Parts: sequence; C-alpha cells; structure tokens
Amino acid sequence: MRNVGSFQEDMLMTKADLVEKIAAKANLTKAAAERALNAFLASVEDALVKDAKLTLTGFGTFAVETRKARQGRIPVPVTP
Repeated sequence: MRNVGSFQEDMLMTKADLVEKIAAKANLTKAAAERALNAFLASVEDALVKDAKLTLTGFGTFAVETRKARQGRIPVPVTP
C-alpha cells in the first residue's frame, strides 16, 4: 500500500490497493486478482440491479434504495 501523509488518506484503499492485497492473500498475480475483483464487482452489480438486495453473511447487506428528491441549498458565505 501507499505511504501517505494524513490520517484520512491512510484510511483510503483504492481499487489498485485492493487488487494488490487480494493478489498477496490468494497467491495470485495482480492481473488474475484484478480479473477476480472485476468479476465479483460485476456480480454484485448484477444482483443489485436484478434483486435490489444482496446479503453477504458475515460482511454486510447491500440494497438499492430510491429516495424522493430534496431541495438543495447554496450555503451563504460568512463574512466577518
């Protein structure tokens, strides 16, 4: 993983970082790990589009939710 300066950046994992970790843990090449990750993500997307809910026991539940529109606002700058 990359060495970065701030705490928030240390908490960030990119797709490339995840591919690297998968490759190391599963003893795969980075190319094979990337194909596996892409297949997993495509499968998750397909499941969410089709069923609108996916449960991975021990990890989490993913669902597509439709929310009604809300009124946006433009913040007013505070001048001293």
